[in-house]
Amino acid sequence: MVVLMKQKKFVNLNRALYSRLGRVSKDEFAMAKILSHVVETYVHYEKYLLPEVFNNLVEASVIIKFWSTAIEALFSVTNLVVNWGDTISYGPVKTNRKMDLRIL
Repeated sequence: MVVLMKQKKFVNLNRALYSRLGRVSKDEFAMAKILSHVVETYVHYEKYLLPEVFNNLVEASVIIKFWSTAIEALFSVTNLVVNWGDTISYGPVKTNRKMDLRIL
């Protein structure tokens, strides 16, 4: 019964956070989006948090499921752009290394 009560509180919290995302200021958006994503993951995707599942996810799955939303939200309030996927480094010293994430 206690688990159900906690679950219901998180579902209500998730709904409240999600409904407020459209009304938060630009300065508060990133934090509100990240908090909403964390609660949403706990409520709707809790199976991914189980050790027997999480420990078997490949790195790309962890990045996509957990980190991508937070990283995108953090950079959404800046002039920087997050570029995902196999990108090749460039700059004064070209290394030809592939990276999963680059900030433009």
